[in-house]
Amino acid sequence: MRIHDIVFAIALTDLFNIKVETAGIAAFLMLIGYSVDTDILLTARVLRGKEGTVLDKILGSMKTGLTMTFAAIAATSIAYFFTPSEVLKQIMIILLFGCLQIFQQHGS
Repeated sequence: MRIHDIVFAIALTDLFNIKVETAGIAAFLMLIGYSVDTDILLTARVLRGKEGTVLDKILGSMKTGLTMTFAAIAATSIAYFFTPSEVLKQIMIILLFGCLQIFQQHGS
């Protein structure tokens, strides 16, 4: 787990003056889980892959990671704009901030 995934989301939350309630804390915990899950999945793909070179496996893992994160960004964006619930809006915006940071990491 990378601490800057959470710090980035906290910083943007503070920058946009979003009041963090219980749902926001749950969203930060979800970000930790997403970050750990992504790291484990991608590492396992590189280590357990039978075919191709290590570079091919790494590039395949990067492609998978970017696809997963882009899908999460799309889903949280759509949910944020179409839900009437303020609780869900808070969760989605915090998850969106965290996923944008994760997407930036995979892309660089």
